[in-house]
Amino acid sequence: LALLRQTGFPAELAAAYARIPLDAPVPTATSVRTAQAFFLERGDAVREAFPAMHAVFDGLDTRALATVPLAAGGAPIGAMSFTFTA
Repeated sequence: LALLRQTGFPAELAAAYARIPLDAPVPTATSVRTAQAFFLERGDAVREAFPAMHAVFDGLDTRALATVPLAAGGAPIGAMSFTFTA
């Protein structure tokens, strides 16, 4: 997967996640792979669902997460992910 647009992330974090494998244990890849949306309303739920991202979520002060898979013609093409700090 390739990051096409981001806002509010530090440049080094965006660079680290500019390309991620589809099997990566991160919200966007998981959403694409499973065709599932994630709406996690608490910081502890976010960290529990994606423990490999714990340090990233802590660094961003993430308190909620919404990730939605995108499809065209029934085939997955990507995902949109939003993190919330308040």
